[in-house]
Amino acid sequence: MNIDISGIAKLYGTFLDVHFSEEIENLNYSEQKIEFTSPVNVSGIITNLGQIFIFEGSVHTSFKTICDRCLEEYQSDLDFNISEKFANEQQNNMDDINVFHGDTIDLKDAILSNIILNLPLRFVCSENCKGLCSVCGNNKNIKKCDCKEDNIDPRLEKLKSLFKIN
Repeated sequence: MNIDISGIAKLYGTFLDVHFSEEIENLNYSEQKIEFTSPVNVSGIITNLGQIFIFEGSVHTSFKTICDRCLEEYQSDLDFNISEKFANEQQNNMDDINVFHGDTIDLKDAILSNIILNLPLRFVCSENCKGLCSVCGNNKNIKKCDCKEDNIDPRLEKLKSLFKIN
């Protein structure tokens, strides 16, 4: 994901179109394995703003993982916009700016960190996923069970006796 900026490095306001597709390694994120099923497709523009270069673009990829509700594997797309600042190592004194060396900007770390930021907090195969039965463990999306689920938190079970009328 290295981009040669030597053609725009000396001319303020110039830009460079960036388009590439690259395979990336699978991630372990929040105790969940994320397996990328398609390359990461990146398109955007790097603009020279004097001391700083800005990359603005979009990222698309697909991944598969396990649903947090039903524990079945599912596939999902990830599409997001990205905006990152880059500065040469001698000119960078701010935390929100990525560092580059020479005439090459490496977008890999910026793209990976944005992928992680854009992953959902909970992985759910669909909004209508019914999850697993808390009694028998059956996947309620596949087969309906006749279990009577008691949705009381076990830590609060003792409080249930307070509401019994003799």
